[in-house]
Amino acid sequence: MAVPTAEAPVIEPLNLFSTETVETLANGFLAVLEPDLQHVQKNIDDLIASQEDMLQSVNEKKAYFQDQKEAADIAATIQLVPHYKNKLSSIIKQMQGINKRVTKLKQRALHLKELRTMKDEQSRKDYERQLNQVYQLAAKPPK
Repeated sequence: MAVPTAEAPVIEPLNLFSTETVETLANGFLAVLEPDLQHVQKNIDDLIASQEDMLQSVNEKKAYFQDQKEAADIAATIQLVPHYKNKLSSIIKQMQGINKRVTKLKQRALHLKELRTMKDEQSRKDYERQLNQVYQLAAKPPK
């Protein structure tokens, strides 16, 4: 080693792989870059917050427009109600008319059935009467 003199300070050789040297270099590197990194991190945080606000705003607008679309659909459906009410009234009137005609046809069919039954009964009685007359004529001996 060199003997120190009053004129020149003693400089020891630098050990680049020592823990102390690595820590000193890392601390110096961080001291130089840390303020810029903190500033960049703050800017990134601000941008993320801004994007979240914008995303929330976009989602709110989207929901608003969906609600408007649904409201328009509901209004269009409500406007169709009178049309379908008229259609329903028309169908009800047609069904009532059909019901009246069916009732009249049933009554007519019942009346015709009764007439047919009466006619058949009358025909049977006439046939029996004629048959009875034939037997009475045939059963009498000639005089």
